Amino acid sequence: MAARLIELGEGLDLREIDETLARPIFEAIDGDRERLGRWMGFVELTLTVEDELAFCRDAMQAAKRGVAKHFSIFGRGRVAGGIGFHSIQHQFRTAEVGYWLVAAFEGRGVMARALRAMLELAFDEMRLHRVQVRIDPRNARSIGVVERLGFRYEGCMRQAAWIRGEPFDCSLLAIVAPDWNRARI
Repeated sequence: MAARLIELGEGLDLREIDETLARPIFEAIDGDRERLGRWMGFVELTLTVEDELAFCRDAMQAAKRGVAKHFSIFGRGRVAGGIGFHSIQHQFRTAEVGYWLVAAFEGRGVMARALRAMLELAFDEMRLHRVQVRIDPRNARSIGVVERLGFRYEGCMRQAAWIRGEPFDCSLLAIVAPDWNRARI
């Protein structure tokens, strides 16, 4: 089965994770390691192409089991970032979304386009009812992106994640299907 491709327009697309993307994803992460590592715990676990290959293989298996869907964001023919659902719970019709973007693609609406496509996938195709995201409350840009798409702040999860050996709080934001439908009108 071929990996899924979702066109976002203006030379941007989402490419479903497969093994062939391990090296370009690793190179994107490695090229922006310090900045990404400030917000994303996976960065300190992705030290080699083999680490990313293991993630790609795990992501492909999780997709087969229906518990995750991961994509690379491509722009101008190279990896611009990543986005995906993890913790998909079909019985509760929920998922959690996570995403990252290299600095060269920030401030251009790339993540908003990618997240909009993922929400369309979640609500229109997968028939989920709720998508949530956990974000470091100091990451105002990330919070701004999800709020513009209709996510609502639900609270603070105290010391809910670890980066660089330190706990940090997470803001929990979510969107439910009725809010998404109103947001698109």
